Amino acid sequence: MRFNRTRMTIGAGVAFAAVSLFLTASSMNRGGKTENTEGKRIYNTYCLACHGMDGNGNGPDAHLLKVKPTDFRKGVFRFKSTAGSALPTRGDIVRTLELGVRTTAMLPQLQLSHDQMEDVAGYVMSFCPKFRTEKPGKVVPIPAAPPRTVALIKEGKSLFTTCAVCHGTNGEGDGPIAATLKDDNGRPIRPANLTERPLKRSNTPREMYRTIACGVNGTPMASFASSFKPRQIWSLVYYIESITKNPNPGKKLVGEEKIGAKIDKAAYEAWMKSGK
Repeated sequence: MRFNRTRMTIGAGVAFAAVSLFLTASSMNRGGKTENTEGKRIYNTYCLACHGMDGNGNGPDAHLLKVKPTDFRKGVFRFKSTAGSALPTRGDIVRTLELGVRTTAMLPQLQLSHDQMEDVAGYVMSFCPKFRTEKPGKVVPIPAAPPRTVALIKEGKSLFTTCAVCHGTNGEGDGPIAATLKDDNGRPIRPANLTERPLKRSNTPREMYRTIACGVNGTPMASFASSFKPRQIWSLVYYIESITKNPNPGKKLVGEEKIGAKIDKAAYEAWMKSGK
């Protein structure tokens, strides 16, 4: 029997490409039957205690926390670069791993490399069916910050009347409807006291801009990307910064970060050793 070596070579190449494609897909997401093996390993090591085996936010240590861990199955991610209820990008989840959520048990995961954060972000996304049928929302751009001027701060103070109904006239989280607010799970939720630091996420001008523009999904904090122009958002950022009492809180553990340090010792130690 004579063999056609050309056909064999092409056939082997196609087969190899198909196998490679399958393995690549498997390493990125579960898609029902496949799974990100490395992402799962990292998740089980550092995330499962709070977020649970199935990503339902009810892990074995979740009962210790007042601020409940996110239920990843719902696709409601609070801190992201897409507006309103749109799905986040993978980069948004990585950013949360890098920065943590201050005042909560979610510490920065600086014991992980960037590639490891990408892996676990992909695994987290696999818990939510929406990621298999919907694309992440459009990223809201953050333009270059204008010069900080007295006039711009004054403009921000005027615009802050829109925020005062929740955050209070002086930004202390005591607005007229503050006590009535609830999150998407029906739990009471207080507006941030904008005069204190750290805030959960908005501890730099860029992150404050992102929060105002994109909102905080799953909470009454709406997106203002279509309500305010970029200059107006920057004016609010500068005004809020001007009323801050302690702009540089450092790494002192606050709120449930103390519990998070006990739950996730590796993350706590890496954070304390880092320059971030």
